[in-house]
Amino acid sequence: MALYSKCIENRAVTIITYKYIITDYFCIMTGRELRDKVNQSKGVVLYFKNDRCAPCLAIRTKVEDLITTKFPKIEFIIADSQIDPLLSNEFNVFANPTILTFFEGKEYSRKSKYISIDGLSKETKRLYKMVF
Repeated sequence: MALYSKCIENRAVTIITYKYIITDYFCIMTGRELRDKVNQSKGVVLYFKNDRCAPCLAIRTKVEDLITTKFPKIEFIIADSQIDPLLSNEFNVFANPTILTFFEGKEYSRKSKYISIDGLSKETKRLYKMVF
């Protein structure tokens, strides 16, 4: 498998890193490939995190559960800002955690640092109903 391989299709969660680890939930993707994926998908939530960030670790599972259970047609992608800062730069993300919500290639929501799960749910639900 090539170093910059395509993501494994039909997975609810994709974790982007530049380490050569391919499992059910890992894939390797460049900034351009990620931008193309966002543009081609009907709905994508990008979660930028850093393992040294306590809020990132605390809300990751909550956000992941919210998106994968309440909004199954949205693809949830996790990008590690520490491993690849260029991915963060590609999407103008300068703080962790940051959640970007895209529908049909356009950014509709940007939440950063202190994130309300309930607020994220309500906002995503409204947009989800309009698109799907």
